[in-house]
Amino acid sequence: MKRTFPWINRRAADEIYKGILAQKDDEKKGVTVYLVKAPAGAGKTFLARDIGTRLGSADGYEPSAKNGIMWSGILDLYDPDTNNNRGIESLLIQSFSQTPEAAFKEYYAERKIYVKLATGGTGGPPLEEQRLIVERTFSSDIRKIARENHLVWAFDTVERLQSALDPTEAALGQIGDLDDTSSVTGWLLNQITRLSNATILLFGRPVERLEPRIQAVIDEANFNRDRSFGRIRFESKDLSFLSEDETSGFFAFREATYPNLKKILTRENKKVLAEGAKYNPLLMDIALQAILTTGKFSDVRKALDKKDDMSETGKMLLGVYMNHSRPETRTILQYLALARNGLTPDLLAALEPSEYGPLETELRAFASLPFVKTRKLPKRSPASRKRDQNITYFLHDAMYAICDTVIWKPAQVRDNCKKIVGWYDGKIAALLKAEGGQQSADSGERKDDPISDLLVESLFYRLRSSPKDGYLWYLEQADQAFRKVKTGFEMRLRDAMAQFAVNADPKGHEDSASSVLDRESIAALMPDLWDQFRIDSAMMWVRRLSFRGRHEEATRVAEKAVWAEQIYRRDKNLYRASYAELGIWQAQSLMYLGKIKEASKIYEGNLDVLAYFSLKKLEAERKRLKEYELKRICFVKGRTHNNLGYTYWMYLGKNKAALIELSEALKYFELAQLTDEEATTLDNMGRIHAALWHEPPALLHVEKGLKKRQDDQSRYRVAMSQISLASILHRFRYPYQALENVEKAYDTFTGMSVERGKGLALLTRAMIRRSMSESKEDYGLSREQSLEYIQSAISDLDGARRIFKDSVQETIRYVYVLNELGSCHRSLYLLQTQGNASRKETQITFKNGVDRYTEAIALAEKYDYFMERLDSKQDLAVLYFRAREHEKAMLELNQILAETPDGYKFRPNIKPKSMPDAKVTDAYFKLLGQVEALIGAIIFDRMMSAKTMDIKRAQEALEHYLLSVAYYYRYSSISANTYIKATERIYNRFSRCDRETTLKLAKYVDKLIQKYRIPPEWVKPLFDQLFVMLGVYPVK
Repeated sequence: MKRTFPWINRRAADEIYKGILAQKDDEKKGVTVYLVKAPAGAGKTFLARDIGTRLGSADGYEPSAKNGIMWSGILDLYDPDTNNNRGIESLLIQSFSQTPEAAFKEYYAERKIYVKLATGGTGGPPLEEQRLIVERTFSSDIRKIARENHLVWAFDTVERLQSALDPTEAALGQIGDLDDTSSVTGWLLNQITRLSNATILLFGRPVERLEPRIQAVIDEANFNRDRSFGRIRFESKDLSFLSEDETSGFFAFREATYPNLKKILTRENKKVLAEGAKYNPLLMDIALQAILTTGKFSDVRKALDKKDDMSETGKMLLGVYMNHSRPETRTILQYLALARNGLTPDLLAALEPSEYGPLETELRAFASLPFVKTRKLPKRSPASRKRDQNITYFLHDAMYAICDTVIWKPAQVRDNCKKIVGWYDGKIAALLKAEGGQQSADSGERKDDPISDLLVESLFYRLRSSPKDGYLWYLEQADQAFRKVKTGFEMRLRDAMAQFAVNADPKGHEDSASSVLDRESIAALMPDLWDQFRIDSAMMWVRRLSFRGRHEEATRVAEKAVWAEQIYRRDKNLYRASYAELGIWQAQSLMYLGKIKEASKIYEGNLDVLAYFSLKKLEAERKRLKEYELKRICFVKGRTHNNLGYTYWMYLGKNKAALIELSEALKYFELAQLTDEEATTLDNMGRIHAALWHEPPALLHVEKGLKKRQDDQSRYRVAMSQISLASILHRFRYPYQALENVEKAYDTFTGMSVERGKGLALLTRAMIRRSMSESKEDYGLSREQSLEYIQSAISDLDGARRIFKDSVQETIRYVYVLNELGSCHRSLYLLQTQGNASRKETQITFKNGVDRYTEAIALAEKYDYFMERLDSKQDLAVLYFRAREHEKAMLELNQILAETPDGYKFRPNIKPKSMPDAKVTDAYFKLLGQVEALIGAIIFDRMMSAKTMDIKRAQEALEHYLLSVAYYYRYSSISANTYIKATERIYNRFSRCDRETTLKLAKYVDKLIQKYRIPPEWVKPLFDQLFVMLGVYPVK
């Protein structure tokens, strides 16, 4: 016969049990959610166990299946195994399936893909989408089981879901500005909306913030969900304390368990005890244990007279019990009160090695006490990955608050928690040693992960022993988890931090996780903890959402988190790093949304916020700063410089200004030895130097960054560096080496299923092959091989187009793809006109080129990518030129000239404007160089078409070519001799002139230099050499 619990509120149990049976037989199925809430000590867990035993469980805690109803067992959200999404998924799978690998085959397959992506360094939208696929597949597999069985999910201590809401989620989640399923709360609510044929039981203290959120989610789900799943019903049940009848049952049950009570508990004494404890079962049990210890009722009577102050009643009752208990009993109760994450025999041995024997015996005896809970939790063994069952002891959650007022002082707690942290560090070190010195790549993303469990559990004690050091440790661990794409681990850390942070919340006194001891420690040692966490919680949400590609949500959260600026304004010195890091991630999402000016403004504002942290200042204070403090400051300031430089380069055409910012970034990263950040900045610098035709620094920077990433063994980042190296090798005419690198990167990204990486590799490979096709003579390619290269490039670009338009949705890359498609059709058009293609074929190719350029121009204009728009217009003009549609080409070129500020142009008899590198948009100079060269080509070809050698037209063409060379020099500070193709094109045209014309042109160079006041050294070297090649220069 199964155990029953006659003293709890049986009416509520009866109602829920009957509801489960009725829903099982209801053809419409659907889901019923019961929120069973009651104050601490009212018997919620016993009620849950009672329902479980009726459904076939031996003790209510364990899963069972009976008559078509499957009971999950009680999943206590206080436990390490059930306070994270992955753990809950695993326990539900074990509860509802005899053959998990078969029943959840699709789920395991999708989770395997997720782990593969995460361990390979994949992030952003691809990983986020796969995470959501895992969740959808789990719910799909669960629904298959629900076709034949009614499922009952039971969760205890659900108030932890409310405690685990960080300040940002608590503030914005309720008003619809933050919707995320990576937290336990978000995951559970999402799964409820996908269920069919189930009952969800949520047991816990009142959850004023969480309850309306549950109701709102259910209301929305009922409006949107598949009708075949049935409706979701929500019912809230308030449990009161014991009634008189239930109190009689309670005393009868306790007298049967402890016969000595019968001699002491007269009817009058029972009445005094019940009324004095306000019919609270927990307080009544503490009183009974005190009576059993003293053998007298009189010792508890004084405490029971405090009827109007239940906290004082509990405090006095526990004091009586402690004062009359044996030393071993007091010691065990002290350590149970201290170890809120559970007391194990191993931990007890570490705390009391000399007295372990008798204390371990006493600990086992404590299992029978009514205010002690025992759970079989995994035992972490460094010898193997096997997790043996180990009994862990907890107090009833309401007991912790009472014990805090009786047993410990804040200083004692801090000292003893340092010992516990040492014990955790020892366990972690042993496990790491067994794994070869570091966590496995998928740690934090699987259930069987003892190291992550220990890290999460230890956070509470780290915060207790030193709030500031503990908080810095949390930030560092969360940062590492984010960088290594350990989403589940990061959210578990967040939950643990939020549960401790309620002690810093001015409104958190009534939270179940609150502790008077921790409040006192925080007030004395880190009074700014709550405000720091408020800013950092907003920062972390913006960071998560930005990383996942959910940029609209990221910027909305940043804008709604108005408290961040308010806190910063109150004390800029204290909060500048947190506030600036929030700005980094907000600006990054704005950047991806095409809001470049807004992003730049935030980055530039960040540098003002961080002005205090100069390199000289940090060098002087590095000994005072904690290691992570220095790393965070250097990361925030360095990343601000890096991102501002990236924005200048990628979106605004300010290459030299970008190099200034990136050089500053590198100094901060080097100071704090942030090698991954160094590698990223070096990569950016190499790409910019390549754009400026600075070959040695371009190769040096990218290869140095690649080496750092190879040393870190990050396959994803190594492949990204290989893409950069391929681009640079292509730039400096090493196409075969470029292709070798891009192929390696493509293989890596394909193996890891990284869509963005594949898109970048396809785009880069297409650019290389198109360039080789256009220079076929240089590489010994036949016309047929050139055609194959172009067709292959177009095929690659079609793949990249799908990725950047649909999968990744990175607009700037999509513009690049469209522009490159236009260029490929432009190259194909030239090959076709030089071969035997039909007129219809060439017209189709020409139209495709025009269409792709036009698309690129329109999209760039929509997102205010002004330099990309002008670049595409110039490329379109080249296509028109090749088709001999000179008027259309000139129309595009004149529009570019009209939109280019006059300050960037060489004008007759006006000295060129001097602009500092930090302010100049030097991409204008490159563009003007291209425009002037094309105008010169058009003028010259028109002259040759007229079949007359017109000296004025020839001089006009030379004028534009000379301006082109000057602009190129102003752009890169390197002689235009570097631009081999440009030199060849000028030479090939003027070599068609007769000697007399060529001589006149040679004399005209100096006049043009004087006319535009161009420094001679910018243009003379190239034209001196050019006219020597033409056989008429130098001229005296």
